Amino acid sequence: MANFGEVFKESAVKKSNTHPRSEIKWLHYTKLIDNTDQYRKSATDEDIAAFAEVIRSAGKVLQDLLVRKSGPDTYEIIAGHHRRLACKYLVEVEGLKEYEFLPCKIENVDDVQAEFQLYATNAFMPKTDAERLHEIERMKYLLEKYPDQFKEADSSGRTIEKIANIMKMGKTTVGDYVSISKNLSDKAMEQFEKGKINKSAALILSSLPEPEQDVLVDEGKTTMKAIKEHKEHSIKQTQDDSDNICETDVINIPHTNTDTNGVCHAENICNTDNSRVTENITHTDIGYFLSEQRTLLLSMKKANADTKQPLQDLIRQEYIVRGLELLAEQEKLSD
Repeated sequence: MANFGEVFKESAVKKSNTHPRSEIKWLHYTKLIDNTDQYRKSATDEDIAAFAEVIRSAGKVLQDLLVRKSGPDTYEIIAGHHRRLACKYLVEVEGLKEYEFLPCKIENVDDVQAEFQLYATNAFMPKTDAERLHEIERMKYLLEKYPDQFKEADSSGRTIEKIANIMKMGKTTVGDYVSISKNLSDKAMEQFEKGKINKSAALILSSLPEPEQDVLVDEGKTTMKAIKEHKEHSIKQTQDDSDNICETDVINIPHTNTDTNGVCHAENICNTDNSRVTENITHTDIGYFLSEQRTLLLSMKKANADTKQPLQDLIRQEYIVRGLELLAEQEKLSD
């Protein structure tokens, strides 16, 4: 299963026990380097020129950059990458030397805190869906991996609630991104990262089995409308399969339905018109079939991963399991 933050998940992260402190200094723009964890798309030349015009109109950089010392004479930017580029533009392109030095707040933080601050301080900046997903994935990882580093966060809440509070986002929205991260297939995630699948479409796509996701991606059906139409068709197909479940060769396995006289009635599993399961099937019978078909589905999924089980067979087996689940639910409600 694809996981957007997985590439970075096992990266070494240094941490220290020193208490964060800060100081303000004016630093030359050439001494400021990009953060290695910077994930947002590089600003275009037009973007930088626009940032530069704002700074020139104000006569100064309106907000201090957030940095940390990275070398004997260099500082890594935590927040302020565009401000540095804008000042560089004013100096090197416009020839305005008065913008060579930028006001910087120097933070004494370790790798964990620095990366977390990178996401938190950029929370309100415009981002792509994929960039937002990366933020949430990494913040979730850091909060869960280094809880002692974030004691000031609400200790009573779940990780999703903590992220929602920090990022000023709804819990449902954060949960949607986490669901996409966990369940979107590799092929679909690649398209999501390229911006070819938006967040809403990715969420509904991630609710489908991975083989189905890949088929839709291959067919170019990656819009919300196309995916919904596919799901509606799948639901109808599931209902049709459940109505005719006794016609499927997979379900035609030995079954005994014993009456009060101890007589087996294997032939009475379905009505003659195959429209529904008759009252002869007990809840135990359905449970037996469901358990067996779920086991078969798991083995087919494993085979698909190892030897590429035919996709059509796998999807068909998923329909069968769904149909049995519907029957089990109906039987439960009628009890």
